[in-house]
Amino acid sequence: MVIVLRTAVLTPFGDLGATLTAIANRTGSGVRDPETGLVTARLTAKPAAMRHARLVGPMPALALDVARSVASDLPRGSRTGVFVATGGLRAHWDELAPAMAEQVQDGALAWARGLSRMHPLWMLRYLSNAAHAIIAAELGALGDGATFAGAASAASALVAAQAAFDAETIDHAIVVALDDVTADEVAIELASRNSRIVAGAGVAALVLARDPAAEARLHVVAVDGVDPEHAEPSAAAIAAVRNRLPKSSSAAPAREVSFAMHTGWLGAASLLADAIVAGELMLRGWPAHLDLGAPLAVTVTAAASPGQIGVLRVEAGARGARLDADLERAASARAT
Repeated sequence: MVIVLRTAVLTPFGDLGATLTAIANRTGSGVRDPETGLVTARLTAKPAAMRHARLVGPMPALALDVARSVASDLPRGSRTGVFVATGGLRAHWDELAPAMAEQVQDGALAWARGLSRMHPLWMLRYLSNAAHAIIAAELGALGDGATFAGAASAASALVAAQAAFDAETIDHAIVVALDDVTADEVAIELASRNSRIVAGAGVAALVLARDPAAEARLHVVAVDGVDPEHAEPSAAAIAAVRNRLPKSSSAAPAREVSFAMHTGWLGAASLLADAIVAGELMLRGWPAHLDLGAPLAVTVTAAASPGQIGVLRVEAGARGARLDADLERAASARAT
């Protein structure tokens, strides 16, 4: 089980505080496009580093902003690593469409017909490790790390971070998940699969520590796996991955949670964002409308084509348990 030092999320509601408030108030996200009829929950935040946004796109630039908000004070050098989960490769239509709209089938005068409108380094926007590269460079996190792709990839990023801790190659890890599934062609596919789910976008980040003496607000453990028989993982395969979770320190069974009905489905960012939101709600106060009674531990599951399965479990640490008790006492004092 890994020690979580700090957390951050960016959802269509805003930062972690705004997201927790929206969920507590039963606020729903999503706006209907009058032209397409699609309901999507887009990010309103703008990257602080526009130079990065121009080169690698807004999502990696926003991932840098979120990572910096929780990890800027970590030691620079080879003992801090970066582990990133991202969605699949998707077209950046805001740049491609103007360049391709006037093209002809034989490719004649392709430059004059629109390719000249593209940035010379446009292919950087398609590099899956763009977020990893700029986070590591800007924060000086030069230790072991990796980038994973797919809807369940946040679990793989956490598993890899745990392996690096076990090998004692790093002392701190920055784990970041990011994705945007609001593009029309993606949102249409999602709506056809489940009309209740709103396509969204988000970034989530954790700072993890190896030092067993460090006090944690939260602990997180992850397992990942694949279903080789089915593109959409079967219930049996998902159960088999869940069964590999180490035994919980809580006597009560972990509750399975998802906040996609509030925030929208955030693609590769959903798994980590849900885990962070659930952990913070356990510490700050579990909204009654989500279920009866606050859980002591939660699990979050992602299973998607091609056969990817990821499961996270979050529990309150010693410092988190004390914080939880302090919040309860403060609430009781206000009530009286």
